[in-house]
Amino acid sequence: MQGSGDGSFQPDRTVTRAEFVQMLMKGLGLIDGSAASTLSDVKEGAWYYAAAASAQTLGIVQGRSGGKFDAAAPITREEMAVLAYRAAQKAGALASTDGAASQIGSFIDQASISSFAVQAIAVMRQAGVIDGMSDGRFQPKSTATRAESAAIIQRLLFLPQ
Repeated sequence: MQGSGDGSFQPDRTVTRAEFVQMLMKGLGLIDGSAASTLSDVKEGAWYYAAAASAQTLGIVQGRSGGKFDAAAPITREEMAVLAYRAAQKAGALASTDGAASQIGSFIDQASISSFAVQAIAVMRQAGVIDGMSDGRFQPKSTATRAESAAIIQRLLFLPQ
């Protein structure tokens, strides 16, 4: 990961969808310079184009409604978990996911986790890549920080194969 351009890391700053996809795809070595995106708001020449296009090609990013990537939008904790899960699958970094569904049940706020994210959060928790807050909540709709993003990517890189 790189700093924010001013020589600081800014660990508590919110991460955008483009920033997280760039960090994730680069970190796992999944960027394909020849990949092309069909997402309407991902334009060639954008600093995140290769990462977003590669993520779309691999099925890691599916876009939001209207066929958009929504690059500048903050990424939520549940979205981050889903993208990390899909990327880890593509990179072959996840071992067996048997019993993962039972892992989701221990978050106090499990009912607020979107259905599209339940499996990813359970598997990533079982693998030790994500965890909840100190009060037992996952906070799925909260925006992710640079520190949280860095921690997830670092843990993905050191998963036992």
